[in-house]
Amino acid sequence: MGFHSLVSFRLQSLVILLPILLASGCETGGSETPSEPSTLVLETPPIVIPGPVVAPLDSVPVPPNIFEAPLPAYTPGPASRPAQRLLDKAKDEWTLSHRDQAFALLDRAFRIDSQSAEISLRHSQAYFEIAQYQKAENWARRAIGNSLIAPDQLHLAWHLIARARYRLGDQDGAHKAMEKAQQSE
Repeated sequence: MGFHSLVSFRLQSLVILLPILLASGCETGGSETPSEPSTLVLETPPIVIPGPVVAPLDSVPVPPNIFEAPLPAYTPGPASRPAQRLLDKAKDEWTLSHRDQAFALLDRAFRIDSQSAEISLRHSQAYFEIAQYQKAENWARRAIGNSLIAPDQLHLAWHLIARARYRLGDQDGAHKAMEKAQQSE
């Protein structure tokens, strides 16, 4: 063992033994026993974890996502009698998961009564359900452009636009459309 490694070993031993000797009451230099036992108090700082204090998830209510909530209920608007029969058939076909037949019936109803906001809303809802969000927004806008649209239909149309934009990743547009939906209540 070289001189430097011997000195290093002794220093390491001293660093380890000195706190132990001090804690046990031994003093360096003399054999007197102290009248009172000395205690070594090591003060350790408290552990501080940076960042905000977060409550457990169980106690924090999760706010509902307004873009994922069910669509508002509304009263279906008027359509001409032939168009209404096609809307009813389209609803039945949709229930049976015959999507192509349902869309064909909706298209025929629109050709018969293109001024009906109800037909445009049905198109919008159908496209939304099959995740064709751009088409859903376009049909909802067509319903909004109808001069005979009822207030609850207008409310539904803005909800559909907000949700379609949300699903397309347009957060700002979704929030603007939701504000218009709330204004139309």
